[in-house]
Amino acid sequence: MEPLKNIYSEKFLSDYASRLGRVYTDFDEIKFIKKTLSAPWSDLELKQRMSRIAEVTIELLPSDVFLAATILEQLCEEVSHSTPGMNFGYMFVPECIEKMLLPHPERAFEAFEKITSFTSCEFAVRIFLIKHQELGMSYMYKFADSPKEGVRRFASEGCRPRLPWAMALPTLIKDPTPIFPILLNLMDDPSEFVRRSVSNNLNDISKDHEDLVLDFARKHLNDGAERKKLIKHGLRTLLKKGHMQALNLFGSDAAHFEMVQFQAAATVEVGDYLPFGFELANTDDKALDLRLEYAIYFRLANGTHNKKVFKITERQLAASDTLSITKRHSFKPITTRKYYMGEHHLSIIINGREQSKLPFLLG
Repeated sequence: MEPLKNIYSEKFLSDYASRLGRVYTDFDEIKFIKKTLSAPWSDLELKQRMSRIAEVTIELLPSDVFLAATILEQLCEEVSHSTPGMNFGYMFVPECIEKMLLPHPERAFEAFEKITSFTSCEFAVRIFLIKHQELGMSYMYKFADSPKEGVRRFASEGCRPRLPWAMALPTLIKDPTPIFPILLNLMDDPSEFVRRSVSNNLNDISKDHEDLVLDFARKHLNDGAERKKLIKHGLRTLLKKGHMQALNLFGSDAAHFEMVQFQAAATVEVGDYLPFGFELANTDDKALDLRLEYAIYFRLANGTHNKKVFKITERQLAASDTLSITKRHSFKPITTRKYYMGEHHLSIIINGREQSKLPFLLG
């Protein structure tokens, strides 16, 4: 698969320069392409390429940063006519705003509001929320009421305390209470795109403040099917950890499930699959919610084990019904995990309750 960084081809840069040149006629398109592609361009990764484009763009825009910001806003509006929706490739534009307008947060937030529906500003806004949290959150509250879907999503996504691949927000990690009015405002948003951001924000908060998220969940869990779905996704880290209070919110209990015939291969080679299977019976006289997972205890270099949980299914099992499961886990080499030979373990997790473990050898 071609590396994502290659979206920034010479053709992309030429098209971008041409579009910017139509908005700002003094823009030196040839100089832009030459400086952007200068060494060590070929060695730069995705985010480094974005930063290079942003730096060269800023260098060739007017030194008046307010005027430069207006030019970039006009560029985004112009490009959106031909390519509506979210334009990932242009995420260097918010970085330009961040770099130019750091001393002018009010103007930066005005720019974010205008361009975030075109290319997401959730990464660029982080430094402003760190340096100017009270001001920044006042804008995010305002954005949560925007008629534009992209701006409403930005209100939630931008203040996620632990947004992946982004700068963390230490003050909001320590005290996330300023975020909750935004989440409550957007829980019933007509856009799934926005509601999914609310779930992801809740999940971020749950990693540091289980009680706050559980309290929020208890207050709103029974306010309709959509809210229940949103909250369940927001509690996914707690559910995966087998957090009993989180599981109990959804009526999940392992007491009335009986697992039999749990079997797995005794050995597996690197590059092959570990097959396993079991049967699960609902011994109750009513249908029960079931969250079924398995865990692999991977052997480490020092002989200890690291547990990793994988989802099998989430469903209801009818009264007195039996479910037959056959699975296989891949031990094909991957870049994110190094395999060590020796004894590993496999276990089944029913509604957060771990059942007996089976050993197997990786050879």
